[in-house]
Amino acid sequence: MATALVTRSVKPPRLMQGPSQSQLRRCYDEAANRAASFARREYPHLAGILVHGSVARGEPGPFSDIDMLGVTNRKKKPADFSYFDGDIYVGVGFLSVAELEKEFTDPRAFFWARGSAETTKILYDPKGVLRRIMLRWKKTKPSHQILEKSLWDDYHNIIEYSGKLRNGWLTARTISGSRF
Repeated sequence: MATALVTRSVKPPRLMQGPSQSQLRRCYDEAANRAASFARREYPHLAGILVHGSVARGEPGPFSDIDMLGVTNRKKKPADFSYFDGDIYVGVGFLSVAELEKEFTDPRAFFWARGSAETTKILYDPKGVLRRIMLRWKKTKPSHQILEKSLWDDYHNIIEYSGKLRNGWLTARTISGSRF
């Protein structure tokens, strides 16, 4: 007599699952808004506030942090600071408007700044200064020289990091006692 093995998909209990992406997004957005409100209250001369990275893209993970940038019209900037909002690390840096424009117009930093501009969300910009800088930057086209240098830099980084990855893998295998 044959016995049939019946299997059914068992959904893990809710306790084993982490927060959903929408819950994480809401939690990080609320923390970013609290940080922006704090910065506006403590530094009323700010021209604007930006948030970078996974929070700006709307894809924070359970171990993400919040990277914020306060932009000031003054030459003297406040000191950067950081703190924890519950379990969320919040880092707040400051740049002047002139420094931000320089960041986004430096040909040596073209692709870094372009990527940064595309993964940045403006949280506070009462006079539209930050929006104008970002729009201008997104429309900028790289020169042939910048493209060529960027390709060489990418080539170098691929070689450099593939070596580091291989060395890390070999070290981990050696430490664990495994043989290749």
